[in-house]
Parts: sequence; C-alpha cells; structure tokens
Amino acid sequence: MAKKPRQISKTGIYHVYARGINHQRIFENEKDDNKFLELVATAKDEFVFDLYAYCLMDNHFHLLIKESEPGDISTIMERLLSNYVAWYNVKYHRSGGLIADRFKSKPVNIDRYFWALIGYIHNNPVEEHMVQKAGYYLYSSYHEYIGKAVLVDVDKAKGILPDADFERWHKPGMAARYKALYERQEANRLLWEITLSCSRGVMPKQIETLEKKERNMILIRMVQAGLSIRKVERMTGISRGVITRVIRNNEACQNGGCPRFGTRIP
Repeated sequence: MAKKPRQISKTGIYHVYARGINHQRIFENEKDDNKFLELVATAKDEFVFDLYAYCLMDNHFHLLIKESEPGDISTIMERLLSNYVAWYNVKYHRSGGLIADRFKSKPVNIDRYFWALIGYIHNNPVEEHMVQKAGYYLYSSYHEYIGKAVLVDVDKAKGILPDADFERWHKPGMAARYKALYERQEANRLLWEITLSCSRGVMPKQIETLEKKERNMILIRMVQAGLSIRKVERMTGISRGVITRVIRNNEACQNGGCPRFGTRIP
C-alpha cells in the first residue's frame, strides 16, 4: 500500500514523533538519551532549524521543529534517525531497523494549539505515570523553559505567542486539552481544503463576489462534498437563506423543474 504524502505545514512547524519497532525500547539508558540529543544539536548546526520542544521516552520521542525551507523536515529526520540507528546498532551489536515505519509529522498552526502541544510533549512522562510532574523528568525540554536554554530555541517560541501562560499548559489533563485542540485544528484544515477544492482555488470570502451562476455552482459543490449549510455559511460569509435557496433550486432542477434562477450541476 502506498504511503500517504505528508501534510504540509504553512507555518513550517511540525510535531514529529517516532516509535521503536514493536514498541521496543530505543533509549536503554541516559547515554542513549544524551547521544540522541547530541545528534539533534549536530542536525541543527547542519540544517539550521528551530527546536521548540522535545521529550525522549523509553520507546518513542517527540520533537517540535520549525524548518527553514519547505521540505527540510524529511531531510532533517532521515539524517537524524539514520545516524542514531547506526550508532545504536554498533553499541548494542545488532543490525536492521529500530524505528517503526517512517517517522510521523503533523503540521502546527500558530494559535493556542502551539502551547498546548508543548505542554502535551512535556507531560508525556506524567501521562505515562513515570513521574508526578513534568519538571521531575530529565529528558524533556521543560527544564530549558524554566532554566537555561541550551538546545531549545525558547526565546523564539515565546516570541510566537509572548502572552502564553507556560505553567497553565502544564497542568494535569493537558493530553485531553491537546487532543481537543488538535481535533479542532484538523477539522478546520479539512474544511478549508474542501472549500478550496470546490471553489477551484477561489478564497472562501471571495466566493460571494463572483458572478451569481459561478457562485451558486461553488455553493452546490460544497454541499455535495458533505459540508452542512452552516459550515458553508461560516466559510463563505454568504447567508444561510441564500445558500438554502440555491440548494433547493438545484434540487428542483435535478427533478426537472428548474426555477428561474436555479443552477443545475450535471
């Protein structure tokens, strides 16, 4: 089965994570953690990217990265993981793969989700009942936010949302908040993609300025694509009454009784 193409982040920021094959450990001890972070630092020097957060667990890791150029994320992670796996295999006298499938990456928008995600990453050890508080865990970037920044670009992260309440996003239950914010972001992204597909690239708020027949065709395609009239109204700014009338007129056309201003989509 062909692998799905990666979603592209408009901000250049990605939540990157990967897990060991069959959930096996990829960090056996602190020397392994330190080696991985050393390789992250080397990759930063080579590819010039921003690192906003990290957390290394026993069998997986999380990174929050902003690439400098579109597409860098794949090159960065392939180099980082190949170097770590090669080092790990030599150390433990093994061969073959270590990471399950390819690494995962999710695009990150600049909104409350950004800090919710940082809190989620730092709270991984808490959610796994390894420690009681994020600050008790050694191998996450939490310490760089409350102390001296070494590997993480803390000032740049704070510059994105300077008014963010860091501690608030690290309270218990952060995983649930993160999940809700992520699901909302994914729903908005899908809604945007469907709208642009139906409008053939016309920006949502420009649809109402089009010639009536073209406007109506787009509205009909949006509803046929599964969007509710409420969502079409939200995206386009066109009133619900107008959208409803367009849809009803088209349905009448489909049944052979086109009203005067109906728009029939074959």
